[in-house]
Amino acid sequence: MATIIVTGSSQGVGLGIAKVFSDQGCQVFGVDQKPGAEELSSRANYHHVILDLRERDGCAAVIEGCLARFGSIDAPINNAGVGNGRPFLETEDEDYECFYSVNVRPVLRLCRMALLELKKSRGSIVNIASAFGLVGIAESAGYV
Repeated sequence: MATIIVTGSSQGVGLGIAKVFSDQGCQVFGVDQKPGAEELSSRANYHHVILDLRERDGCAAVIEGCLARFGSIDAPINNAGVGNGRPFLETEDEDYECFYSVNVRPVLRLCRMALLELKKSRGSIVNIASAFGLVGIAESAGYV
């Protein structure tokens, strides 16, 4: 049975990903700043933790928690992210730091920290990206 980590698992795409893998019988370790979805909370193959991945030890807590709960990691799915709908000239340095601290840094940390377990399981890394990486969107030039 595969063990999957899903960041941003409380709503939207992340919740959908968590549901699909749980429905397929995988063990799912959900991570979000918000409480987990009630529809998954009663499933034996689903576990949710409330963590802020911007914190330096957040990703380590995810890896340690997943291993303690399920014993292995087959795939981290980096889905958590934040966006912006402001024009470029109104985007502040703090906005860029927010994007980077949520959309980039935790992805790199979680991948690096999961790598030893992924080598054992011959697993995969899945990074969810925005369509904004392919096309420019007016009013969102500062989004990364």
